[in-house]
Amino acid sequence: MKFCSDCQVTIVNHLDCCPLCGRPLTESQGPCVETFPVVPYSKPAARWMRRLWLTMLVALAGSILLDLSTSHSFWYVVAAVGCMAVGFGFLSSLKSKENRGYTVLKHVVLLSVISVALDFWMSFSGWSVGYVIPFLVIAGSFFITLIIVVRPKWFQDYFMYQVSLCVLCALTLLLRLTGISPVGWTATAAFVYSLVTMLGLFLFFGRRSLHEIHKRLHI
Repeated sequence: MKFCSDCQVTIVNHLDCCPLCGRPLTESQGPCVETFPVVPYSKPAARWMRRLWLTMLVALAGSILLDLSTSHSFWYVVAAVGCMAVGFGFLSSLKSKENRGYTVLKHVVLLSVISVALDFWMSFSGWSVGYVIPFLVIAGSFFITLIIVVRPKWFQDYFMYQVSLCVLCALTLLLRLTGISPVGWTATAAFVYSLVTMLGLFLFFGRRSLHEIHKRLHI
């Protein structure tokens, strides 16, 4: 450990001259004080992933018990596929370098298409458009809402993805009105959620919301 008497700093390396003033350093036997202590870094994403996997395991176990105790139709296989898709989708969104709003929207659309395909493969009972799609778009919209609330400076990067998901939420009500969806309360919940979300955006980010709409849509 070396010391510069002019700058009054301690140097802990192999240098012979002070990096600040260029004067020769002298040997020092005093205690070494870390100017920049090492701060332990925690990985919040890892904690959220553990909670997510735990939640999905509980949901999957509940689906299996409910199915085996009632209809024995093995629809819990669909629940298992959905849980894995949501988990891997969330993990990929955390590791991806692209905009997370785009990643969320992409996964919502992809999972919706997969669920509809599975529903048709299982003779189409309407569970995909009645339950899966409304809850998917609500979950995706809620995830982006959390990002905007926690990081308001990212508002302009996520605003249009939020609007797109709100439009998808509103479209679920159209599926119900046209008779494609057999469930009414999920479509109504998605529509109400989209209205509340859009009202919240214009209430708390009114001027910025109008600016983004004008900039993106040229209206």
